[in-house]
Amino acid sequence: MEAAMVFVTTGNVSATSRITGIPRSTVTKWIQTKNADWMSVMSEAQDVYETNLRGKLNRALTKLYNHVMANYKDMTPTQAVAAFSSLFDRQRILEGKPTRIVENSTSEEKLKRMAETLSKHAGTPTDKQYVKLPVKKEETKEKVH
Repeated sequence: MEAAMVFVTTGNVSATSRITGIPRSTVTKWIQTKNADWMSVMSEAQDVYETNLRGKLNRALTKLYNHVMANYKDMTPTQAVAAFSSLFDRQRILEGKPTRIVENSTSEEKLKRMAETLSKHAGTPTDKQYVKLPVKKEETKEKVH
């Protein structure tokens, strides 16, 4: 288990060998052959590592949150929003949840919504693709030189 914990933490065969005293070739063989015992211990070590890391990160976020709460009156509104937004995003990432929601739509749907928005502001109808402008009679005559 020690070798697996070291490898999970460092991600390095040489460091695992140096720290545990297990020959590098042995650790490499376990990894390359996907030895069943090694894989089982690695899975357990990974779970322990992630649990410990998640706990440490949550504690760090809590400390940051407490610091922001204690000092938010000294912040500008922009700084306070940035601090809370950043803390919220980091917490969502730790929970494996999205930090923003992105709408899936086709280009055609986006263009239609854009046209509708523009038409509201411009006061033109959305059901017409082209607006026919009146043409003055004199502009249609060919000029003769």
